[in-house]
Amino acid sequence: MMDDRRIADLTDLDHRIRDVMLSGRIKSVLPMSVIDEGGRTLGVYSTEGMTCISDGRYAPLNLLELVGRIVKMTDELKDILIYPDEIVFSGKVIFIDPSVRMTRICVIPQNKEKVYPKENVSCLLKEIKELTDERGKAYMDVIIDRYINGDLSTDRMLGLIEELKREAGM
Repeated sequence: MMDDRRIADLTDLDHRIRDVMLSGRIKSVLPMSVIDEGGRTLGVYSTEGMTCISDGRYAPLNLLELVGRIVKMTDELKDILIYPDEIVFSGKVIFIDPSVRMTRICVIPQNKEKVYPKENVSCLLKEIKELTDERGKAYMDVIIDRYINGDLSTDRMLGLIEELKREAGM
C-alpha cells in the first residue's frame, strides 16, 4: 500500500502563506494539516486518490496536457507569492487525480541555496521528458528550448502547448 500523505517542514514558511495554504482556497496545493512538533511546524499533505506524476508514463497528448496543468499551477502559486525557486519543484511532489484531471503540489520549502526559477522549472520539464515515448520527448524538447531560450509568459507557454496539441492531432 502506498503512503497517502507527505510531510514537509514548514517552519520557515511565511505565516501568511501557510494560512492561505491551510484555508483550502488554493486548488494547486494538496489538502494539508499542520502539526507543531518540538518547535517545528510540519505540514501533513493528504495524497489520497492522487498519483505522483513521476510514477507514471504518459502518451504525448497526455504529457502536453500535464505540462499545461503544471504551468497553470505554477501561475496560481505565484499569485500567493510562492515561487519555484523557493520550493522543491520536482515530479516527486506533484500529484494528479486522474478522475478529475487535477494537478496539485505539496509545497516543501527549498532547504538549499536559492536556484533561479527558470532553472528549477526547466529541471522539472527535463524530468517529465523522461516519462514519455520518443514523440513526447520531441514535444518536450520544443517546450524546454522555448522556455529556456525565451521569456515566455504563462499565456504564451500555454499557447505553445495548445499549438503542439493541434500538431499532435488533438
